[in-house]
Amino acid sequence: MRANAPGLLQRATEWLKAQAIFASRRPLTAIVTLALVYLAWIGVERIVGWALLEATWNAADRTGCNPDGACWAFIVNRLPQFLFGFYPVEARWRAIFPLAAPLVFMTLVALPVFPHGRIVAFGGFCLYPLVAVLLLDGRLLGLEVVSTEMWGGLTLTMLIFTISFVLAFPIAIGLALARTSKMPVFRLLATGFIEFWRGLPLVAILFMSVIMLPLFLPPGVDSPRLLLAMIGITFFASAYLAEVVRGGLNGIDGRRRPSASASGRCKPISSSRKCFGRRCPSSLTRQSHFSRTRPMS
Repeated sequence: MRANAPGLLQRATEWLKAQAIFASRRPLTAIVTLALVYLAWIGVERIVGWALLEATWNAADRTGCNPDGACWAFIVNRLPQFLFGFYPVEARWRAIFPLAAPLVFMTLVALPVFPHGRIVAFGGFCLYPLVAVLLLDGRLLGLEVVSTEMWGGLTLTMLIFTISFVLAFPIAIGLALARTSKMPVFRLLATGFIEFWRGLPLVAILFMSVIMLPLFLPPGVDSPRLLLAMIGITFFASAYLAEVVRGGLNGIDGRRRPSASASGRCKPISSSRKCFGRRCPSSLTRQSHFSRTRPMS
């Protein structure tokens, strides 16, 4: 650190000199910059004062909060409900796994310090739907049965989207293989499915599956709204993931395609299982590397 200190000081001095030269050449731009910095400082100061310094963290109701600051007491008091919904208090230990497991698995994938983190995360995601539903329901494990109406909060959100993503991944691979197939029937069906679900907003899919579809069921038929929501999100996610996988398939180096075809590993969809020998692992590796290097994707 001491050896790098002179270098940092020199770079800082050079940067200040460059800014001074720029300000001397364009004084109006320098004045506008200083004014914006001053306004930003005032805004940050007021936000920090309202959100942290003058905020109220513990209070019985709104009347006990400081009117000049944020009232975080509502968030603190309702935090268990935000996390677990109306799940019974004595059984909330069962909801910890569905809530925390996806975060743990993603940490194992993102951090390279774990030697077999990806394998563990892959197995964990494959077992997550079964284990999470068994714990939350409790019927087959001999625990207290908790109906799906009591599930809620961040736990339900994590459960729905994790299960939908796990189920959508194999569907997406099949759709990508079908869309890149030379058979017109499979290609047209896969294209129609992908374009249909990609053309619908997720809010409309949830509205149709949870609100509208139960209206068309016969009287007295109980509609599993949670299952319908999972099915809609699964189809929606599989359509987008299929395009990601198809991009990986199309991005394989052209010199490797003839070798894969000659070895019988990339024939049409009738023998698509052989494609997993060479082409599909390469495409998935390319796309997973792209997702790690560009998080916004």
